[in-house]
Amino acid sequence: MDGCVCVSYLGNTWHQDALWEEGKLTHLSPEGVHCDHDYCCLHNSICSQQCTYPDAVHIIAGDFNHADLKAVLPKFYQHVKCATRGANTLDKVYSNIKLGYRVRPLPHLGQSDHMSLLLITAYAPLRKTAPTITEKSVKIWPEGASQQLQDCFDRTNWDIFEHPDLEVFTDCAVLH
Repeated sequence: MDGCVCVSYLGNTWHQDALWEEGKLTHLSPEGVHCDHDYCCLHNSICSQQCTYPDAVHIIAGDFNHADLKAVLPKFYQHVKCATRGANTLDKVYSNIKLGYRVRPLPHLGQSDHMSLLLITAYAPLRKTAPTITEKSVKIWPEGASQQLQDCFDRTNWDIFEHPDLEVFTDCAVLH
């Protein structure tokens, strides 16, 4: 069916030919998202989800034959840069995170005339981007430092730290 639109939020599953919104499915017209009613329905549903979950990642995917969601959702970014059916890019994936995803085309599934798309996060973990430390510097105490520290411990009156009055204990610890 042309013009199928799926809206998914992380943790939910994809539903073909329908709009997923907080546990209910709304079917969009089979002609696709190109009439004012469909644009309005899609816009209202997505705005509702964005108001309910302002910090969430919102992903919209579908077969947009004649639709341009930029006019309806200017803060969403289109991630598909490759052709998905012949020489045309009909299947598109939008999200509210600029440069947040990459799309890799995969082979057709079954008798489908559209390419499958794999959505990959563009985030690179810090572990992979941070430079590898090849040298470590070790600071060695100078000669005599251990003996100096030992002398300090020998001269310490450890009995004052056992005083029952908290004020006296605190003063001793701070002044020491």
